Amino acid sequence: MPVQILSDAEREAWSRFPERIEEDALGAFFTLRAGESEAIRRLYGDQNRLAVALQVCVLRWLGFIPDDLWSAPGRAVSYLAEQLDVTAEVLTDYRALLAAASGCA
Repeated sequence: MPVQILSDAEREAWSRFPERIEEDALGAFFTLRAGESEAIRRLYGDQNRLAVALQVCVLRWLGFIPDDLWSAPGRAVSYLAEQLDVTAEVLTDYRALLAAASGCA
């Protein structure tokens, strides 16, 4: 018989972004490495570059990518956007592209 290790609240907490990100975590996990930056810059569209960079860094930080990518800490998104020379607002464009591609638009 399966045993529930985590409570519903604990499972919920492990499926979303923490409420805040520490400064040292921002630098350690959200600084793009040379190979990552080069590969990401080859992608088409600012929104795709930022979304992929965010997913790569979040996976490194948390070990998983929360379902709601758009609830990522604003500081982390802005930090990545600055490295890619894009605006953080393009992440909204990525969300719209996904919605359109899935027929939800």
